[in-house]
Amino acid sequence: MVSRRPPGLVHILIAVAVGCSSTAQSTPPSGKQPDTIFTDPGLPVCSSALRKSYQLTGQLAGQTIDVETSQVTNLEPQSFQILVVAGDSVRNDLVLTWTVPLVEDKAIPLTGASVRIPDDQPLGGQSFCITAGDFGSARPADPAVGRTLLFRLTGAREGDCSGTEVRMSLEGCVWRSPSASFPAATADAG
Repeated sequence: MVSRRPPGLVHILIAVAVGCSSTAQSTPPSGKQPDTIFTDPGLPVCSSALRKSYQLTGQLAGQTIDVETSQVTNLEPQSFQILVVAGDSVRNDLVLTWTVPLVEDKAIPLTGASVRIPDDQPLGGQSFCITAGDFGSARPADPAVGRTLLFRLTGAREGDCSGTEVRMSLEGCVWRSPSASFPAATADAG
């Protein structure tokens, strides 16, 4: 989807030179087991080490997807976007939405949105409606080094949500700088 640059683009946070690697996540409050999104060894875990802020890996419609890049990101209380700015337009390459409050140390179910596969990948340039998945961020062990957002995309349809269902098992991470906000950044009380 291509649109004219919105007036609020200034509010979009540009990911600083970062990278994806294995780094320790924080431990949830005592006595609680972390959600599996935080312990799944198949999920990438981004950090500031390798100068890449976004990683997306896995299978989509029988094709292997492996994306590692730096992108512009925007996190709001009920959505997350990865945006590509080209000239005077903005394209959404990933949009994730949810209806429950965003809380640290708790995976939340996705309610939908879309992913556009980068041109250099199999299925490049195609968009898929996300029908299932989850999203979360552990409380950073050291907030001074930023935070990692994690997501799993487990259901999709071609194009918009009326398209043919396709098999999807994509895992992703996005590293956000220490100055990037995290809406409703509170520990799970339940």
